Amino acid sequence: MTLQFSPFSHKIELALAEVNAPHKAYQVDLFNKPEWFTSKVNPVGKVPAVTESKVILEFLVDLYPDSGFSPEDPVSRAKVRFFMDTAHKHLEGPLLDFI
Repeated sequence: MTLQFSPFSHKIELALAEVNAPHKAYQVDLFNKPEWFTSKVNPVGKVPAVTESKVILEFLVDLYPDSGFSPEDPVSRAKVRFFMDTAHKHLEGPLLDFI
């Protein structure tokens, strides 16, 4: 699921490409979602790439551990998670509030 100008969905698209994950992207009008959206994607109607991008990124790290997407060293991995958390709190959070 992608949104044309969403940094959240772009982040997921880049991660999928980085780990070489097979996937299919869909463009969905958020104000006029297709009938299949709530039954097959999210019963609440939210777009996962927007609301759960951090969780999806960590899932991709777990799913593709040999991709080099995340450092193997626990200290380096913690630094990446710290950076992700900081970016979410200070950049993505305010952006979501603005939108």
